[in-house]
Amino acid sequence: MSTWSAWLAATVPSAASVRAVAAATGTDNKSAGRWLEHPRAEFVVSLARAYGADPVAGLVAAGFLDVREVERHARLAALRETTDLELAEELVRRASAAAQVPPDQLAARRAARTTTDDLQDLDGMPDAADDAPDWETEDEERERD
Repeated sequence: MSTWSAWLAATVPSAASVRAVAAATGTDNKSAGRWLEHPRAEFVVSLARAYGADPVAGLVAAGFLDVREVERHARLAALRETTDLELAEELVRRASAAAQVPPDQLAARRAARTTTDDLQDLDGMPDAADDAPDWETEDEERERD
């Protein structure tokens, strides 16, 4: 049984007909029948909402999202909602815990956490600092005028 089939079986009552699914999701019978076999993202979300399931889990089961993408999004969203004080407290807690760990184990832990994927995800992020000047040089000002 595929992941999609398993999610579908766990979400939609076994007695539900295609007609009932269509009515619950606001689609026509033909589309609902087709999308139950070959889901579209919009249908997955409608289906999950209609039956009280997690739409994100449905999108993962249908193959539209990868679990790693969802986990990364959840971590970043949680970090954005965290206050500066909470972040500082967590840094202190981690630094205190790290002081109790031998240096060779720390290096192994760091290597296990840092992956090339993590670094590639930063490609689209704006730089905190770079070496480009924020001002025009005198030559550029003269050329502009």
